[in-house]
Amino acid sequence: MWERVGADGDALHRCSIAHYPADLQHAVADELRWDQRALAAVTDLDDARARGHHDSLRVRAFLPSLHLNLADACQRMARQHLAAAAEHLEALPDDGYKAMIQADITRVGAS
Repeated sequence: MWERVGADGDALHRCSIAHYPADLQHAVADELRWDQRALAAVTDLDDARARGHHDSLRVRAFLPSLHLNLADACQRMARQHLAAAAEHLEALPDDGYKAMIQADITRVGAS
């Protein structure tokens, strides 16, 4: 469907099409790409077009969900990268640089 609508197709269709497959992805990186597409598409959408589909729709009402989905995917991806960083710590010599990286992994993981 995404290819059928195209990158320059109707913004409401692009936003809707990208929003739903994001939740079906097994890999967080793939989910993130769909969430980014949905958010990018909504920037091309205006209230007139949204109301043309249903009178109750407003573009601003799409934004909380789209931003939340994107934040969730980014947060899960960050946890994956933090785990990978911690897993590879043994490759570093036992020095100040390793201590700094280890402390930063802990700090970023706590935020």
